[in-house]
Amino acid sequence: CSSANSGWLFEGCNGHWLTSYTGPRNSVNLNVNAPLTETAMFFPGVAVSTGSGGSVSYSYDAKSGVVNESSKSTIYVPAGTKVSFSANPSSPLTPLRAWHGDVTGTSSSISVMVDSPLRVNAEFSNDYLLPGSLIFFIAVVAVVIAIRRSRKRRANLQEIT
Repeated sequence: CSSANSGWLFEGCNGHWLTSYTGPRNSVNLNVNAPLTETAMFFPGVAVSTGSGGSVSYSYDAKSGVVNESSKSTIYVPAGTKVSFSANPSSPLTPLRAWHGDVTGTSSSISVMVDSPLRVNAEFSNDYLLPGSLIFFIAVVAVVIAIRRSRKRRANLQEIT
């Protein structure tokens, strides 16, 4: 029937006449004694990758899956399929920085209509602002407490003398 180009997966042949072939093989022998039509079916691939810091879940039709942290996987879907992706940070300190490849954006969820092979990459960042802010806040509270205690001690000492 046929073979696939790079980025595509041969899914099968669909015959339209009695002597035609329908099935998953890409090479068959047929005795042609009448008109026949063979349609080769190819699915475009979506190469999904993640860096360190999180995973990507995907869903389309009734199917779903996950590409784990620091991994790559290619999913093949029928052309014209809408695929949804969600970035899943492994901790609050590694939020999604951006989507790269054939889709871009910074929202944690995106959807794309797949008509040809695509690349999707989720880049997670190390967000040190949150722990740094927390440490700064704790330090400020500690200084305020220390100043109040110091003032209270001075006031107590002045009352004694």
